[in-house]
Amino acid sequence: MPLAEVAAMHQRLTAPDMSLSTPVDVTGGGTSLQDRIADERDDPELVTLKARDGRRRRQWLAAALNELSPRERLIIIARWLNGVGDTLDTLGRRLGVSKERVRQLESRALDKLRRVIGARIEQTADLFASA
Repeated sequence: MPLAEVAAMHQRLTAPDMSLSTPVDVTGGGTSLQDRIADERDDPELVTLKARDGRRRRQWLAAALNELSPRERLIIIARWLNGVGDTLDTLGRRLGVSKERVRQLESRALDKLRRVIGARIEQTADLFASA
C-alpha cells in the first residue's frame, strides 16, 4: 500500500468524530453536514401512490381477464403474465391448434383487454377511488 494512502487512512482514523449538525458554512448561513446528504429514495407520498396505483392496475387487469374466454385467458397468462413467455408453437401444441391460430386468439384477447381497461380508465371516478 502506498505511503500516501496509509497517511490518509491514519488521518481519517485519528480525526475526532463530527456531528452531522456541525455547521459547514463559515458565514453563518446555517448549512450543516446533514443538509448536504442527499436521500436518493422516493419520498413516502410517491411510494404510497405507486403502491396504490399498482394495486388498482392489478385489480383492473384481473377484472379484464375475467372478460376473456378460458382459452384466451390461458394464452394471455402463458404469453405475458407468467414470467416465462411461452411460444406460440408451445401453446398451439397444448391447445391442439396452429401457432397462427394462437396468434389470432392472442391478438383478439389483447384487443379485449385494451377495450375493457380503457373503459375503466375513462371513468375518472376510478382514478380517484380509494384503494
